[in-house]
Amino acid sequence: MRCQNLFLLLAFSLLLFFSFSQPATKSLAQALQEYKAADIFYEEALRINEKGPGADQREAQYNQTALKRFTQIEKSLPQGNHAFDSLHFFVALKMGQLAHYFDSLSVAAAYYEKAIALKKFLPQLADSFAFKAYVLCGNIYFVQNRLDEATAAFGKAEAIQDRASRKIMESERLYNALGALHFQAGNYLQAGNYFREAAETLERGRPYYTDFLVNYSINAAIALFKLEQFDSAAASLQRLLPYRIHLNEIHNNLGLIYYRKGQYNEALKEYGQVHYNNRLDIGVQNDRANAWLALDQYDSAASCLNAAEALNASYNGSQLSADHGLTFKIHGDLLSRQDRPEEALNLYQQALHQFYPAFSGSSPDVNPEKFSGVFSYINLFNTLAAKAVAFYRLYEHHHDLAYARSALATYTSAFALIDYIVRSYDSDEARLFLKRTSYDIHTRPIDLAFQLYSKTGDAAFLEKAYQMDQQNKASVLAFNVQRNQISDLSSGSRQREQKLKMEITRLSLMSMNAADSASVASAGRRISELEIQLGRVQDSTSSAYPIAVSIPDIRTLQAKIISRGTLLLSYHLSEAALTVFTVTHDRFNGYQIPLYSDFRKDLHNFVRSLHENPDRMVPDTLVQRLSAVLLGNFIPEQEKRVIIIPDDELNYLPFEALIHNGNYLIEEHSIQYQFSTALLKTENTDFRNFSTAAFAPFAHQRISAGGLVFPELPSSFDEIHALEGSRYVNNDASKQAFLDHFDEHEILHLATHAVAGDSSGSPSFIVFAPASSSSKGAYLLYAREIYDLTLRKTRLVILSACETGYGKLVRGEGVMSLSRAFAYAGCPDIITSLWKADDEATAFLTKKIHAYLKKGLPVDVALQKAKLDYLNSANIHPRKKLPSYWAHLVFIGNHQTSPSAFPWIWVCVLICGVLIFLYGIRKKLRSH
Repeated sequence: MRCQNLFLLLAFSLLLFFSFSQPATKSLAQALQEYKAADIFYEEALRINEKGPGADQREAQYNQTALKRFTQIEKSLPQGNHAFDSLHFFVALKMGQLAHYFDSLSVAAAYYEKAIALKKFLPQLADSFAFKAYVLCGNIYFVQNRLDEATAAFGKAEAIQDRASRKIMESERLYNALGALHFQAGNYLQAGNYFREAAETLERGRPYYTDFLVNYSINAAIALFKLEQFDSAAASLQRLLPYRIHLNEIHNNLGLIYYRKGQYNEALKEYGQVHYNNRLDIGVQNDRANAWLALDQYDSAASCLNAAEALNASYNGSQLSADHGLTFKIHGDLLSRQDRPEEALNLYQQALHQFYPAFSGSSPDVNPEKFSGVFSYINLFNTLAAKAVAFYRLYEHHHDLAYARSALATYTSAFALIDYIVRSYDSDEARLFLKRTSYDIHTRPIDLAFQLYSKTGDAAFLEKAYQMDQQNKASVLAFNVQRNQISDLSSGSRQREQKLKMEITRLSLMSMNAADSASVASAGRRISELEIQLGRVQDSTSSAYPIAVSIPDIRTLQAKIISRGTLLLSYHLSEAALTVFTVTHDRFNGYQIPLYSDFRKDLHNFVRSLHENPDRMVPDTLVQRLSAVLLGNFIPEQEKRVIIIPDDELNYLPFEALIHNGNYLIEEHSIQYQFSTALLKTENTDFRNFSTAAFAPFAHQRISAGGLVFPELPSSFDEIHALEGSRYVNNDASKQAFLDHFDEHEILHLATHAVAGDSSGSPSFIVFAPASSSSKGAYLLYAREIYDLTLRKTRLVILSACETGYGKLVRGEGVMSLSRAFAYAGCPDIITSLWKADDEATAFLTKKIHAYLKKGLPVDVALQKAKLDYLNSANIHPRKKLPSYWAHLVFIGNHQTSPSAFPWIWVCVLICGVLIFLYGIRKKLRSH
């Protein structure tokens, strides 16, 4: 521990100067001399700086002497005499640091707390003197798993730093602590920010500068690695190599990065330079085995696994550990590669027990069903997925359906784990896990369930395939949408839930690296307590907003969501086949269609033609081929409303432009889309009395700002000028105006330019009129900003801006786009554009949409009728009736009740009732 040396003593002496006029001046001066004499030993210990043999022993001796002398001073200081408060403060701070040095953490925390309490009576003492006490005390709380107290202490230290005009000495210690706090909670983005701030705050020339710089920089690079920013992480680590310190950590992490990038030989070179000479070497041998296995070098992989086993026996004995679990898992992968799946299954089962101590099933046929407490969820998931593959290979070898059922049961356990993560974790790591793993098991379990359905005729297997497909599509999006919905609840409930999730995550990650079983057991008990508390918080809000990704079963879909005359089509696209699930109010079917060799090429050409060649007709043969596969005989004529849940590349396709019975699909059926049935609800929204907030920044002007040029959209004024509500045109349609008024009306209509991000990672944004500032941030509304909006009143967003529905395809999530950003923000219904379309055609369509909404029609029917009006209009040139002009607008949202109509049936019933009543009276009168 390092004090603030000369500056601290000078300030201290000045404070004491003002106390010399008190009656106790002599004893106070004497106490100051004793303090300085004790401090000499403390400073001498710092100056040793680990130089020469026996340095640690000499450092401990000096600190022991200092602690003894400070203890004597503390005992001799009078209590209740405010003249001594400043001396009490510095003695408490110094004794806290010495107790901290000797690992007496509870004693150290008590002294830091005493110093903090004394500071309240010392207004003349700068807040910067309490800064160190807060930081060091927070570090102890963090180690002791007192997360709320650690967060509070660090927050107070950070507030002191924020008020200061310059960096407080050792502020890097605070930033590193905050980085560690966020890292342990799995929030790697914020952790990296703090680690980099810690490195940048270090002052050159200070003792330990290089050591701290490299240490903080390694932490920042690991955060980048966790965020899967591999190139940036590698570059950061390589810049540290010339310092020649912490080389084991640098080479180890470089090896992990190269492995994740598929550069296995480079990874092995880095691993070869790592020699911890402690239990960390188990992990290095596992990593080496993984790399050799990726290179199909089975003997070398086996050698590394044997070394890992020997090291585990030496360091861990019979104690359960994640490292030992990885050894079993990788060994299972090796045997599976060698076509020995039965032996692999036994090793996978042992790995499951290592990763999840509470799971005791020894037979490979047994899987975890419920999850709680301490376990390594990423390793657990990977092992379940590998185990399922081993069962499937046995099924392929022996054609025994029992193996296929076991494989499906194992996948079911993996999906249950995903559901648990959604409910229990709130971190960057959890979101990355959901995004990555949902695609890792995107295809095989669904195909397997369908195979079992085909062979057995058991509809339960078909519904299992449907459930898995919907969960794949929903895990990340539904998680975020529900988090936004929950934000409508009291901030206290939301904050409580976040704290519980963060602490569960932190304890889980910490226990993975714990060296003793007692710590793991303690963490497990604490996690169980927190899960109970989390369940109570979630139960209190689940009636309004379900926390977990909830996939409705088929009966629920039919009874509560799919109305008569409506068909739900959900697509699952694998490498060689298309699986289609069809649901009506009384039927549930599944189909699997082999894909012809050029299917994806045709799909790409069709979509590209719609985007890039609006006046060129797509070859009929291409459209017919696609239509035959995608529509087949799935759509009965009587089902006039169709809900489509696309998959992967199909997200780019407007199905209404496909051909069905010789016509465009839109000519016979209304079409709407949804990301997953987890988000699909039935609503009875009446738009007739709703008003609109409409923005048209390019109605009468072309704008050039911030290096970008956006042309005039003259028809955009025609789109919005007759709408009821608030209209923002030209310069009034600024980004600030949008942020001030976006949620004041039920309908939000944006008639403007937009740009969708591409595969290179460029951001998506909506363009508004530039304000006084010409910076891009002043007039571009980025997708990440939309995610942070909270849409409470808005029921429908109309994005007639070009390309709002187009975007980067993220495996396992569909198209990440501006329309999805509004879904994240909480708006259930969105009309969006898939490509840059004709200005006049878009204006025609949107005006018609508003007109039909005012008649009480559901959104999908209003959009269908608008498109039919466009196709049937005699005022539109036939060339402009190609799909490129009208198919770009699509509706994503909830299923709304059927079009309202005058209730003739009830009028007839009333008339009949009146007639019967009159007839009865007449008959009664005649009887008299």
